[in-house]
Amino acid sequence: MCEANGEKLEEVESLTLDSMCTSAAIHGLDKCVLLQELSLIGCGITSLEGFPALPALRKLWLSDNRISSGLDNLADLDNLVELSLGEDEGTAKGVRGQMSKVKGQGSRVKGPRLRVRV
Repeated sequence: MCEANGEKLEEVESLTLDSMCTSAAIHGLDKCVLLQELSLIGCGITSLEGFPALPALRKLWLSDNRISSGLDNLADLDNLVELSLGEDEGTAKGVRGQMSKVKGQGSRVKGPRLRVRV
């Protein structure tokens, strides 16, 4: 999609795919190494298993999805400061226990630096 707009994936810093795709998981973003903001609102995502290592990612919006697993895959996103999971009740129930892994001991993503909205 980005390459069709003349941008190389390796140069993309912000990507909004809200309601533009439907996928249970996230694939194909591995080359977006400069990506700082990613919005995947309403894309039908149910798992973050295999979430790509995006070293520059600071903000991740995942509202209006039914994510029930894989949040621990975000633990190595060193620069992540904002994670929005929205107010989806199904997601909120499945996420609470997983967030302790993401923000817990041994994780680089922790403390007041990471703002999580559920």
